[in-house]
Amino acid sequence: MAAGTAAAAARRGERADCQTVEAHHTGEDTGLFPWLAERHRQLAGFFRRPEEEHRDIERTRTRIAGLIRGGGDQAAVREELEALSRELLAHLDREEAERLPVLRALAA
Repeated sequence: MAAGTAAAAARRGERADCQTVEAHHTGEDTGLFPWLAERHRQLAGFFRRPEEEHRDIERTRTRIAGLIRGGGDQAAVREELEALSRELLAHLDREEAERLPVLRALAA
C-alpha cells in the first residue's frame, strides 16, 4: 500500500472512530441520561461528570481535526492523540467502575 493510500485510510479510520464516539456520547447526553434522570430524580447530578467528560473529549478531538486539516506538525498531532487516548481510557474506566454498577442496579 502506498504511503498516501495508507495515510488516507488512517484518516478515514480515525474519522469513523471519532464519529462513533461522538454518536455514542450524543446518545447518552441527549437521550439516555435525561431519560434516566427524569425517572430517577436522585441521579440528576450523577450524569454531570460524564457529560463534562464528553465535552472535554470532543474539544480534544476538535483540536486534533484542526491540526490535521491545517497541516499541523506531527509532534503536536501525536501529543493530542495521546491526550485523547488518556481521556477516553479514564472515561471508560470511570464508566465501568462508577456508572455501570448504578445502571445495573436500576435494571434489577
